[in-house]
Amino acid sequence: MPSTSTTTEPLSWALAVTHAARHEFAALIAALPDAERTAVGELKHWSPKDEIAHLAYWIEVFVSNIQAQREGRPLIDTRPYLAMNDAAWEVRRAWTWGEVEAATAATLGQLEMLLQNMSADDLTDPQRFTIEPLRTAPRPLIRSLLYELVDHPVHHFTGLYRKISDPDGMSAMLVRYDAVLQKRGTSQWTATTRKKIKAAAQALSAS
Repeated sequence: MPSTSTTTEPLSWALAVTHAARHEFAALIAALPDAERTAVGELKHWSPKDEIAHLAYWIEVFVSNIQAQREGRPLIDTRPYLAMNDAAWEVRRAWTWGEVEAATAATLGQLEMLLQNMSADDLTDPQRFTIEPLRTAPRPLIRSLLYELVDHPVHHFTGLYRKISDPDGMSAMLVRYDAVLQKRGTSQWTATTRKKIKAAAQALSAS
């Protein structure tokens, strides 16, 4: 898709990324055959439902930390992320698909509401929202948003599309995400993510 003729405004673009993520969650879930939808996962061998619940959990943590930063409250410490993954799986493993989809939709809706009240500086100034204080250098909130809504989901989605032998679905997902990422004026935030999208597309072509 060709770039737009003017530089993309950060807030409208962040909302577009959020809408894209909402679409890709729905598309992946719709593509799952019944056998994968009914699969029961284990702690070290997640089912597709577990993986979607896992992604929703980390978006929830992201939203909670944005709210905490705004209100001057302590952030959720994400350093023990492996233990957090296990604990979240234990809580959510018995959730139905309906509960997982509702939780995903709700947290993306919360994120959209938060974004609508943000300025361009809130999104792009790395000093505004320091929700990842352990990084060697602060990164803007919009970069963290890309990780939670694109980088992390794409990692899981590509694996799931491979599992269900749906290369066309995987390719379409990558194309749609890349179309959002290549908007004019966003390259300073998207370079890392676009490399991952490109690598996944190349691996698909080679398979």
